Amino acid sequence: MKRLLEKRDAWGNPAAVWILAGVAFLVPFVGYGLTFVRLENNVENWLPADDPLARTYAWYHEHFGAEDKVLISWKGSSPTDPRVERLAAAIRGETDSLGIVRNGSKYAASVLTPGDAIAALEKYDVSKAEALRRLTGLIIGPGGSPAAVVVTLNEAAEADRSAAVEDLRTRAIDAGVPENDLALGGSAVGGSALNNEMKKAAWNSDVSLLAIHRRSPVLLSAIASIAFAFVLLRGVRVTIYVLSATLFATFAAVAIVPPIAGGMNMVLVVMPTLLMVLTLSSAIHVVNYYRHAVQAGKPDPIAAAVQVAWWPCILAGLTTAIGLASLAGSPLSPVRDFGIFSAIGCLIALPVALIALPAALQLWPVSVSAAPPSRGTAWRRLGGIIVRRRRTVVVTGLLVFAAGIYGLKFFKTETKAIRYFPPDARVVRDYMFLEENLSGIVPLETVIVFGKKARESSTFVERLEVVREATESIRKHPEISGALSLADFQPVTLRPAADASFAAKAGYFRRSGIVEKRMKGGESARSFLANCESTPGSLGSAKQPFAMPGDELWRITAHAAIMSDADYTGLTGQISGIVESVLAERADSRHAVTGAIPLLLRTQEAVLDSLVMSFGMAFVMIAAVMMFLLRSVRAGLIAMLPNLLPVAVVFGGISWAGITVDIGTMITASVALGVAVDGTLHLCETFKSYSGRRMSRRRAVSLSLASCGPALWQTAMVVGGGLMMLAWADLLLVQRFGWLMASLVGTALVADLLLLPALLAGPLGRLLMKRKTALPSAPSANPPVPRPHAWNQRRLATAYHRAYDDEELSQ
Repeated sequence: MKRLLEKRDAWGNPAAVWILAGVAFLVPFVGYGLTFVRLENNVENWLPADDPLARTYAWYHEHFGAEDKVLISWKGSSPTDPRVERLAAAIRGETDSLGIVRNGSKYAASVLTPGDAIAALEKYDVSKAEALRRLTGLIIGPGGSPAAVVVTLNEAAEADRSAAVEDLRTRAIDAGVPENDLALGGSAVGGSALNNEMKKAAWNSDVSLLAIHRRSPVLLSAIASIAFAFVLLRGVRVTIYVLSATLFATFAAVAIVPPIAGGMNMVLVVMPTLLMVLTLSSAIHVVNYYRHAVQAGKPDPIAAAVQVAWWPCILAGLTTAIGLASLAGSPLSPVRDFGIFSAIGCLIALPVALIALPAALQLWPVSVSAAPPSRGTAWRRLGGIIVRRRRTVVVTGLLVFAAGIYGLKFFKTETKAIRYFPPDARVVRDYMFLEENLSGIVPLETVIVFGKKARESSTFVERLEVVREATESIRKHPEISGALSLADFQPVTLRPAADASFAAKAGYFRRSGIVEKRMKGGESARSFLANCESTPGSLGSAKQPFAMPGDELWRITAHAAIMSDADYTGLTGQISGIVESVLAERADSRHAVTGAIPLLLRTQEAVLDSLVMSFGMAFVMIAAVMMFLLRSVRAGLIAMLPNLLPVAVVFGGISWAGITVDIGTMITASVALGVAVDGTLHLCETFKSYSGRRMSRRRAVSLSLASCGPALWQTAMVVGGGLMMLAWADLLLVQRFGWLMASLVGTALVADLLLLPALLAGPLGRLLMKRKTALPSAPSANPPVPRPHAWNQRRLATAYHRAYDDEELSQ
């Protein structure tokens, strides 16, 4: 590194000029890449293609189509409300003489009104009263009000959900619906609301600039971090250097996401915070070592600072990258992407902190007090107190750690994205109105399969009545607002008794044939009846394929509430049990429960399980690296205690408090592990450098804390102080992430500054000093600086500490 910065080109320009020129050259490309960053939280695409539930859901879409619907209703609406047909006409548009539809919504594939649905049922000889009963809980509320317009979205809406929802909202208002009375529901509505709220956390133009905490919690967070950096780093120029290096490394890693993975999901969105913490930590360490070198009178303070920072920063970066790279084995794309891109970001952060930042310091040095005061007195005193009371500190730390582990027994997860919103959010109010007065928001699909034997032993009408029985049973479930199947488009038709006349039996079979022909040829049947064209494979523990080509497939769609406290796992199992009891005595008939509820449940549970497993895998990988670096299994395990303490304490505490853990919350555990490992490695490597001088562990711990403590403290304050400002965000997902990350960073700081020094003063320090080769007891004041190859960085760090800490050793 020293030789790199000392090199000059043919015109006499130092290498630092070319290094910073290279960074400046990349800045426009990074900025251009950031313009393509977008949020994508479509959980339907998260499961691997070979997952049984994902395979079944894809098979279901193959036969019945992928329908993304939006429910539009308002207070006081009814099937006879003229605004219903007015809105439907506005969405459908007008067909001109050439057959071209004009002025309609470009996001709508089809529109269904209560009048359309009632007319469709009456067409098949279903009375109006019975039609209203069958449609209640779907598009008509109890007692006939409110009513809903159901819009099926097309591919254009899938590409821009927010625009599609806003278009439908605008058309409803134009049709005469008061905006405050209007309510929209559906997955597109929830997804667009989540994305919009996350954007509002960055900039909400509806709030006054005077209320900056509400206008932009993200901007307030950045301002707070910058303010902390100015105060703690004690200089405008050095603060600009550190923050510029941090932002460049973070943005560079984010910019490579769109061309490779597409959008940012609720897991990957945590990556910038992790990279910001790691880069900021390394940059602050470099700056502090640079200041120490200037105060010690080193002839080349930049080279000396890099020599000290190089090895621990490389170890921390590579160790964290290895732990994150282990997540690449996850079958879930969000977790896999988080591991891969975060590991790449760690590798980007290293040259930025160790090459670009020193280059800036070389070209434009910062002013440092030439006469150093008694540096680190408070930190050395703290180290002395910890050493004297090391047993108390260790025992207290272990008790707190045990309490946190015990609290994890109350660990609960949240899988409903609607819980990310505050109670007064528009989407929450809309959903509450719809589900309390009209229909559940989330569809639950059941597919009944009749095999060859079932079709040969029964008539079409008999199978239709079996489906009707299953539909009515599902409709009676307390968590189901309504259900619909093809049977609802046909009056009840019972098979004649065994002793019925020949004419009655013949008439029954004739009607069955007519019904079958009419149903299979009707437009309504396309969404509810299909012939199996491919098999989804076996389900659960069954060894036989669920469906074979040629089998008859009947669909039952039901709506469930998302705002209730119902357990989706239990609900899915109960619906499956209901249908199973109906099919119990019917040979060669099977069923599967699929749709948004099972898929959402499976996806989010799989993500949470994968995050927990991946965190364990990352811990094992990092522990193995720590054992290798410290050359001791016991030392590696002991050194991991401060790394686990933040996760155990914070997650155990929130579990004890009854706070549920969602995907965005769980991913912070990996961030906390990376932050803690960074501080642990810096402190351990510095301790090893001092312990080689035949000094007592007490002195080595005190000097190590004086050397690393300020950088750890400054990093925690800059990051944690900024993240706490996110607590002003309206979106609970952002709000919770802010205070939880601040708590994890603060706990990691306490673990590194209290528990780790106590361990170094005790068993961990003994293990490290046993494996440290003793150096001469009378070192010179200015030892020769070896050539800075990567293999001797730790030796250079030892020499550097020895040179500028002679004054403290004499105190």
